Amino acid sequence: MIAILRKMNPYAFEELLLTCCQNQGWKIERNFKYSNDGGLDGRVTIAGRLYLIQAKRYRGYINPRAYLQTQKQH
Repeated sequence: MIAILRKMNPYAFEELLLTCCQNQGWKIERNFKYSNDGGLDGRVTIAGRLYLIQAKRYRGYINPRAYLQTQKQH
């Protein structure tokens, strides 16, 4: 399964992630702007709490500066 995800189109990966959240019964809001979206791919509301989704499909760690930049924009 991991090998398939590594080869998956990044936009399809974002959709897969949000669709899985939706299938759990959580409210989702997709960001339909795939490029220049400021890193925000969607929003998920779980038990009244809002979570911002930034999907990445690579090994390693996400740079904390990228996370903080996303938080400032939204």
